[in-house]
Amino acid sequence: MTETNQTPQRSLVLVKPDGYRRGLTGEVLRRIEARAIGSLL
Repeated sequence: MTETNQTPQRSLVLVKPDGYRRGLTGEVLRRIEARAIGSLL
């Protein structure tokens, strides 16, 4: 039996300045998290 070392995946999300000013950062992260969870199921 072999042991596999899996490192957690990391992502860098950049929100453009206009998106930050419009308060869309939370919505952007919500959508990314929803896709990530959907791909795990």
